[in-house]
Amino acid sequence: MNYFIIENGQQCGPLSVEQLRSKCINGETPVWCEGMPQWGKAKDIPELHAIIGIVQPPQPPQPSPYQQPYQQPNAPRPNNHLTLSIISTIMTFFCCGIIGGIFGIIAIISSNNVDKYWRYGDYSEAIRQASKAKTWAIIGIILSIICLALCNLVFVGSEEFSEAFMEGYME
Repeated sequence: MNYFIIENGQQCGPLSVEQLRSKCINGETPVWCEGMPQWGKAKDIPELHAIIGIVQPPQPPQPSPYQQPYQQPNAPRPNNHLTLSIISTIMTFFCCGIIGGIFGIIAIISSNNVDKYWRYGDYSEAIRQASKAKTWAIIGIILSIICLALCNLVFVGSEEFSEAFMEGYME
């Protein structure tokens, strides 16, 4: 693009950007180019900023969607079922071992996600996580009850076990 400038009170141009570099222009130098309705100042034309020494500040960083401030939810916080999840975890660890405890751990993780999604304003996901936490906790509790019943049938319910235990206890 070619520019016209006013130099020493006289119109000079057309000049390319490269030719303008050799001229002593500053931000107040009057400039005009095709497409401009009237004369303006060099500082108002972004293409000439490098020539007149104006440094553009960098664009401010855009906030990451993962670092948005907490939004005030419009709905009340759903029940996260954390207590139920903890009870389930303890029961499954004692009754079924580590493999059974996984159900309670999944429930606890989902319970913690309820609060996170609620704070970010994603109420539908908070409800889904609350339902997931409750489901996994109940599965863990049912599994614990089944494990206890099986242990009771196998060990405590058998007469042979009871008699052997009593004989060992009496000696």
